[in-house]
Amino acid sequence: MPPRPRSGLQKEVLSLYRRGLQNVSSKPDETRENFLLHLRYSFRHPRLTVRDHAAIEHQIRRFTRTLDMLEEPSVRQMSVSGEMIDWWRDQVRTAREKQQAQGQPAGGETGTG
Repeated sequence: MPPRPRSGLQKEVLSLYRRGLQNVSSKPDETRENFLLHLRYSFRHPRLTVRDHAAIEHQIRRFTRTLDMLEEPSVRQMSVSGEMIDWWRDQVRTAREKQQAQGQPAGGETGTG
């Protein structure tokens, strides 16, 4: 069965995420981890359902404005909240537990990036 074509909103979200990844790669090596964590967290919070079009459009507008600011060359550092760090640790722990349950060796990322 061929994959379903992406909706306009899906394409917009993926394009925005790619733009965020390009922005992360333009930042100094020592601060990329925080920019990447912010990007990941921003795309997963708040949790939205696929059918919540108004909320998705709002988040797209919000993150577009945020990304416009972060793309400025003068932005060289970013602080991340404890909530973001805790969220990421939970994501890593959950992924490792899934790998172990499937009999795969635990590995991968250990930090925030």
